[in-house]
Amino acid sequence: MFKFILLFTVLFNLVSCLENESAPRRPEATPTDNPGPQTPTDTDSDFNLEDTLPSLFYRDRGTKSIPLMGVRKALAAGDLPTGLYMYPKQVQTMDSEVIYQAHKYNNCGFSEEITTVKDSITNCLEANPANATWDATQNGTSGEADWKLVYVGSDDLIIWQDQRTGLLWTNIIQQKNFKEARDEICQNSFTLENTLWKLPNRNEFLMADINGARFVLDETDNIFWTETASINNNKAWAIKQDTGVLIEEDVDNSLNIRCVGVSLTNLL
Repeated sequence: MFKFILLFTVLFNLVSCLENESAPRRPEATPTDNPGPQTPTDTDSDFNLEDTLPSLFYRDRGTKSIPLMGVRKALAAGDLPTGLYMYPKQVQTMDSEVIYQAHKYNNCGFSEEITTVKDSITNCLEANPANATWDATQNGTSGEADWKLVYVGSDDLIIWQDQRTGLLWTNIIQQKNFKEARDEICQNSFTLENTLWKLPNRNEFLMADINGARFVLDETDNIFWTETASINNNKAWAIKQDTGVLIEEDVDNSLNIRCVGVSLTNLL
């Protein structure tokens, strides 16, 4: 009996070895075969971080802003482009150069043929050739983005689009307390198709400020509700948009409301 068990074991091991020899072998790993986690490359995606983050360096009007990583490379090479500055010129402080938009626009951005934001922008440019675009290179002094007029209606509604984020921004809609501003006004004030609207949160306002909202939107010298509640239940955050200063306000106060929207069909 013992001899039978021993013979069976030997035969089993022999068959196993033969199967392993006939099976394809996986090459042994080398440092180049298994380099560990990979960072994305330009071939992996169309997304390029260097093209999206503004440097926020100060610049002369007419000087094109370059991305953050581009500035870092230029500084490392000791070759910062002419017209860009690490420190602001005395005459170029942002607060003193805010332009309050007071243009009288022709109605635009809506018709039966218009179905996308791009269509609206094209229509507004045709109706308002001198005022439908805010060019960041020609008008900005830091890391601002381009803005384009999207809508002007007989209901006094004006909508601009930030070309960096794709977000849509209105003029002042009305004044309400915080709860009404957050939960009702923006969600229920518009009938534009394929867009969603809400009260902007604190960071959306600050990002818009970086992108040049204080130069573009009307009446930025007012205080606006943000969507962001304070740690104090009786207060919420508001912003003075021409300076970017955040203020805690009592939730029962009646403040200005500006809405932010996103297109569901076409962001840009």
